[in-house]
Amino acid sequence: TQGISGESELIRHPLDLVDKGIAAGVEALKNRSMLDTAHTCLIAVPPSSLKGTFTFAYEVARQCGWSVLPLGASDDGQDISGLCSTYEVDPIVITPDALELVFTLDSAGQFGSVRKILYISGIPSQRALDTLESAFPHLESHPFLYLSDVTGPIGLPIQGGDNNAFEILEN
Repeated sequence: TQGISGESELIRHPLDLVDKGIAAGVEALKNRSMLDTAHTCLIAVPPSSLKGTFTFAYEVARQCGWSVLPLGASDDGQDISGLCSTYEVDPIVITPDALELVFTLDSAGQFGSVRKILYISGIPSQRALDTLESAFPHLESHPFLYLSDVTGPIGLPIQGGDNNAFEILEN
């Protein structure tokens, strides 16, 4: 990662922390009743998050036996919508900043196979959530996990709570 100084920093995560985070991700999906059937998941994270966020989401999906479409670097709504249709993607794991770029008023009426948006590493802006609600009424959006590339997994969404309430993981 890069610190405030712009110099590269090396941060080592112990394997047990990574394993706890993956277990929390599986628990988050279980709490949303998403483990009952197989899914094809698209992981849409910006290039800066390809290190930890992508790897974490990929490992959770792999543990659940899901098929994974590792999009990664594109934030083009047309590209992503086409891939979702071709591969019958549901759900999409996406960071809040990518959510605002992909789900715009211009892409309304698309993403027909997608039913769930799972945002990771933060909370989308109210504007992005309002756009989802008005332009994509068939989509449910939920927090997946709160995590940081620097510190690793931080919080599990509180079951039945607001979409911005998390329980701090024991680390």
